[in-house]
Amino acid sequence: MDWLVAVPVLAYAAVSLVRARAGRGGIWPAVALWGVLAIAATVLFARLPALAFYPGNDALRRMVGESSRLRANGLKKTDVILLIEGSSAVTADVKPAELERRLRERGLPARVVQISSGGSNHFERVAMLREFLRTLNSDEAKVFRKARVFLLAEVLYVYDFLPLHGFAENAFSARSVGYATPRNFLPMLRAIWAKGSRDDPAALALAPLVTEHVLFHAFRVGTFPLVAVPVQTYSANGTGDRDASAPANRGGKRRALSDSTQLPYPWWHASREALEDAVDGWVDAAGYLAPPARADLEPLYQAKFAAALPADTLQISGVEARPLLGPEQWRDAAHLNARGADTFTAWLAARIAADWPRISGEPKK
Repeated sequence: MDWLVAVPVLAYAAVSLVRARAGRGGIWPAVALWGVLAIAATVLFARLPALAFYPGNDALRRMVGESSRLRANGLKKTDVILLIEGSSAVTADVKPAELERRLRERGLPARVVQISSGGSNHFERVAMLREFLRTLNSDEAKVFRKARVFLLAEVLYVYDFLPLHGFAENAFSARSVGYATPRNFLPMLRAIWAKGSRDDPAALALAPLVTEHVLFHAFRVGTFPLVAVPVQTYSANGTGDRDASAPANRGGKRRALSDSTQLPYPWWHASREALEDAVDGWVDAAGYLAPPARADLEPLYQAKFAAALPADTLQISGVEARPLLGPEQWRDAAHLNARGADTFTAWLAARIAADWPRISGEPKK
């Protein structure tokens, strides 16, 4: 365990010992004071935006940008807000402002918010979503709660199969500490246990690392310049998905797709529960968006994932748009380039419009 986790603990211990040695009540009152200070500090830090402590966290900074864009365009309680969450695939493939423009040109009162960032696993997206909701002022929050809100969650094999994709690679960075929140702690441990006990025992080794990062986050250790660490990137090209071009090869687990009853994966449910907790009281309904990634595995995975969902669940499968996407529109096997994103966003607008009755639902009273 990295010794820096002990920094806040030692600080509180020092206060306790000084009080005890001063003869003011003995060791147990000092220990009680230590506990009170620790709890008070944790509560205080939890009420402050994580970005204030980890300014190098690009994923959290994106959420400030999304709330600013939403604010600039205006928000009405008659709007239908589309929350689209995902990794670099959603970030590269979907242009939120363009999608919103196309939907509104069709007469649909849509507002699009994109909760995505390169390399973001499910738990980082939960933290991003919480941060976005935190950035809304009181008036905006009231309108947001009255508007119809529909969540489209990304479906992509590499992130669904590896619940903490990228966490260890970015250990002790502002990024990993930024989403190792106390509220994510138990869901992350449940995901690790489900993965380790049913599929990959090596995954259990992540539990101490996650615990350590949650301590870092709870005490905002990154505030101190001495221990602040920069955000690490996943790949030189900045896509954030080091191996997303060949997700079928990660762990050699393609065999899992042969049984649709395993989907969604057991460990996926832990992240889904964390997501549902984050949007409780904010989101009215939810569906899924699967990007058009070129990996051969994706069509099979998307089909089996959809088959495992309740019959009335909306899943927009991006593989349906592949015939429209020529080789020149791909940046790599997992991400579209700007031209491809234009094509896919136009297709997605038409697809959403076709499902608008399901997305818009009944107006709130």
